[in-house]
Amino acid sequence: EAASSELIGFHSVASELGKFGSETDSIRLQAYQLIADAAIKPKAILFDLDDTVWRGALDTFSSGPSYSHGSDGEGNFVRDYCGNKIRMFPQVAAILSAVFDAGIHVVLCSRNSRPSWCRSAIEAYKLPDGRLFADIVHPASVIRDADKNQHINRIHRKLNEHSQVLFEQMLFFDDVPNNAKIAN
Repeated sequence: EAASSELIGFHSVASELGKFGSETDSIRLQAYQLIADAAIKPKAILFDLDDTVWRGALDTFSSGPSYSHGSDGEGNFVRDYCGNKIRMFPQVAAILSAVFDAGIHVVLCSRNSRPSWCRSAIEAYKLPDGRLFADIVHPASVIRDADKNQHINRIHRKLNEHSQVLFEQMLFFDDVPNNAKIAN
């Protein structure tokens, strides 16, 4: 019965999103529909940052903080102190919002030699719906220069401090195929 009421909630949110006309809203609607139609809903979705959420590796193409929000004809971005733009892939921001709004934990699982730079960029990045990226990211997120297998185990422990989340209830998106294999 609880699963049934969750699906009704998803469909009601999806129908509300369907009233909007932007490409971002369309992507969010599609993501909601996929979640609503899933036989098993994940409790957490883990996202790598570099070349998965945003273009490039932040520790190699950014000059570092401070980061400030910006927007142009291509969408939202954050700009580092030298003016370099850090931009999410076009559909990712809408998908992240849809996942969060569906009640699924958005967890970052990223290897980067400048984790503080990543956190600063996340805190400044405004999603198309007006929320800050940091506001939808779960505190179990791990960003550091270490093995992804360690990241996933640490995230699993942190998620289980507050609720029961099995490994089988977690999805992991990463641009590096070997990292995805580790998660299996």
